[in-house]
Amino acid sequence: KLGFLKANSTIQAKVIEALNNAEAIKACGIHPVEIFIGMKNFEKGGKPMDPKLKLHLDSKENSEKDKEESTKNPEPPKEIKCPPIMNVLNKALKHSYQNLASTGRRILIGIEISQKMDSVCLTSKNVTCLDAATFLILNLLKSEKDVTVAVFNGSKVSIVSLDKNTTIGQAQTKLKQAKSGMVMFTPLFEWAINKKKQIDIFINFFHHQWFTSIPIDCREQEKSLNMLNTYRKRMSLPHTKLISICLSAPQVPSASLVDGSLNVLDISGFSKEVP
Repeated sequence: KLGFLKANSTIQAKVIEALNNAEAIKACGIHPVEIFIGMKNFEKGGKPMDPKLKLHLDSKENSEKDKEESTKNPEPPKEIKCPPIMNVLNKALKHSYQNLASTGRRILIGIEISQKMDSVCLTSKNVTCLDAATFLILNLLKSEKDVTVAVFNGSKVSIVSLDKNTTIGQAQTKLKQAKSGMVMFTPLFEWAINKKKQIDIFINFFHHQWFTSIPIDCREQEKSLNMLNTYRKRMSLPHTKLISICLSAPQVPSASLVDGSLNVLDISGFSKEVP
């Protein structure tokens, strides 16, 4: 925006040199998620302005209707076209994968595939929910040996074959091609029990408010802690963990909240702290 990264400028050369330094990237331990969010912010011209701040800066002559529309549809920042920096950011991202550390856990992931997932994440407004979920899944595939990915499909789940070499575009194509439907957690646990699949961590990615879309007569069995405890008992794995990641809302739906139960974590939004 300020012109510091003009072609062949001294500053552009120094930025490229720094971002292309694999040893420095390894030494600082930066996580790929932080670079990914930085790439998205740079590509979109910076972090979007907060809608309330925009209202504050707008002229007082704006009508109340204009203000309401401004809140709903904040003006998007202008996209930045700077191929040299974008290219080196992609290289930096690849270098940062060496910083991923394996936990040695067996992981089963459930992901929502719906139009809602194309909306932006809480706290990272230049990243869509689908991009965030897909990128985190690919990070796990690169660092862990036993990761299974499933798409929520109502009373069933659709298993999707992905590996550590899959690109984010390829992964999203496969995820969207899988049969998908209503977000229901129970089938994921039932699939694992029926397949006698030993799981150390269940991770669920979803937009928000999935619980209210479930038929009333099915809601009781969708209580996350009940499902987790059933799996633990049936599989004799008392320490299996559950992570629920609600990507667009500040609070995970009430059905997921478990009042501080052990080995259960609720995460809202997407930021460099999530990993």
